[in-house]
Amino acid sequence: MNNTFIKYVEQIIDFSERNDVFSLTSREFNDFLVEIREALEKQIPEKVEVEVSETGGAQYNCQICWGFVGYLHKYCDNCGQKLDWEE
Repeated sequence: MNNTFIKYVEQIIDFSERNDVFSLTSREFNDFLVEIREALEKQIPEKVEVEVSETGGAQYNCQICWGFVGYLHKYCDNCGQKLDWEE
């Protein structure tokens, strides 16, 4: 199993224990579940969008938030999305 996934699950368990998740209202609990789902979905790598300028320079963008990303960064600095650099 992916170590990053395990780390997220451990953080979720820790958070739920510290904040007594099961005492939350139904709406708060649903919001919590949405946050968990979004965090886990960010672990599914997305391809990086490459834009080549007229001068031959390249700019790399996250396909989720369209923010600029550094070459070969593992995650987008703007939204936290895991990046896939494979062609």
